[in-house]
Amino acid sequence: MGFAYSPGPTFGLDQWATTIFLVTAWSIGMMVFMPGTLPIDVGKVLTIAVTFGASIGFAVLGAIVVAQRFIGRKEGNTPGYPPIAELVVAGLVVVGLSIALRIGIPLVSALMQGGGYQDVLRQFIERLYGVITPFICTISLGLICSYMGCSKMSWYRVAALGALANGAALTCAGWLVAHMIGQQVLAQFYVHPQDAIQLVALSTGLTGFIVGGMVLAVFNESERIRNVAAERIATSPHKEFPSHDAPSIAGGLEPPPVTSRFDVADDLGYRDRAGVEAFEGDYVCFRPAFSNPEIISAYIIGIHWDETESCLMFEERERVDAGHTQRGRVYIPDGRPFLNFVTLEKGAIRLIMVSRPDKRNEPARGLITTLSNPGGAQFTPASAPIVLRRVVDHTLQLGFIRPGSLSYESYRRELEMVVPVFGVFALAPPQAACLAAE
Repeated sequence: MGFAYSPGPTFGLDQWATTIFLVTAWSIGMMVFMPGTLPIDVGKVLTIAVTFGASIGFAVLGAIVVAQRFIGRKEGNTPGYPPIAELVVAGLVVVGLSIALRIGIPLVSALMQGGGYQDVLRQFIERLYGVITPFICTISLGLICSYMGCSKMSWYRVAALGALANGAALTCAGWLVAHMIGQQVLAQFYVHPQDAIQLVALSTGLTGFIVGGMVLAVFNESERIRNVAAERIATSPHKEFPSHDAPSIAGGLEPPPVTSRFDVADDLGYRDRAGVEAFEGDYVCFRPAFSNPEIISAYIIGIHWDETESCLMFEERERVDAGHTQRGRVYIPDGRPFLNFVTLEKGAIRLIMVSRPDKRNEPARGLITTLSNPGGAQFTPASAPIVLRRVVDHTLQLGFIRPGSLSYESYRRELEMVVPVFGVFALAPPQAACLAAE
């Protein structure tokens, strides 16, 4: 309680969707609130913003794919020439997708409003030069991620440099697009078309600044995580050795051991995924609340294999006190029938140590040790019995379970069984023992 574990970001679907959403929202704000712009119909604002946001999203996706391929080649000792050719191809693909969006989205909007396609085609031709922006964004972000994605500088420095570089590139793109589409089109959006070129360059550059900073921060951190996981696997003493039936190489020597992608570090306590698959799944976790021991707190703990980290991870869900939700690693000590759920962040540790659940669906029982802040200001070490029961057919009652509730008595009996068989609280010796010793 009181802190949360974050295993580190990866630039996946959530981050990509967030990029599109932020660019779309930023575009709406610029068209509505920027000084010097004309009032625009709400439907037109949304159409332009969504189209531009999706185009930049495609540019980000193309840039990251090329950057990841480039970094992979560098790690394989392939000469690290700038991936210009791949980025140009990716940029052209992004241009094709942007053209489809620039035709499709306004056309659907026009047909829904009862308009014709002639105006849509005319506007598309007038603003066709706008596809230059996602093309340049693909090239810019691809080069920046390729050469700064694995930088060992702090993430905020990488983000700042990426933001500045991509902002400068898109400022040039905005200036070029504004020049090419001409004042006749700019007059549809700006009060003073002669000053619109600077406004377009500024707004596009700010978009590039935001996108560059966000993408570089997440991409750099995800590459660091990937490298750490790869190094951990490479240095792990647990290797997959070749089968005796495998052919030998020249000279009768056996082929070198192949490292499994599922091998994990020694400190996690297990050798590969096959040995821990039985523990994966959802569990109902319940324990006494630290603020009031008569109340039982119940929520879900999900255990799953994380390929990036090459280990079992756990994640709490459906907690009423969602601010204390935890995520972390699962440690399984060799030769001891326990599981350890560890949250670690900036020196703060929370530990759940429970027995291993068996095949007869016997619950995992043990103790939780964490920090409690019932007063809201000062943290105090706290420990309590805890039980994890696997979810098989249906989820049991969750939340803060009070006396008289449906599941309260069954939860209470389970918790009562923890001490002293599955956990022990050693208290200070009583006064009578001290007097006897004297």
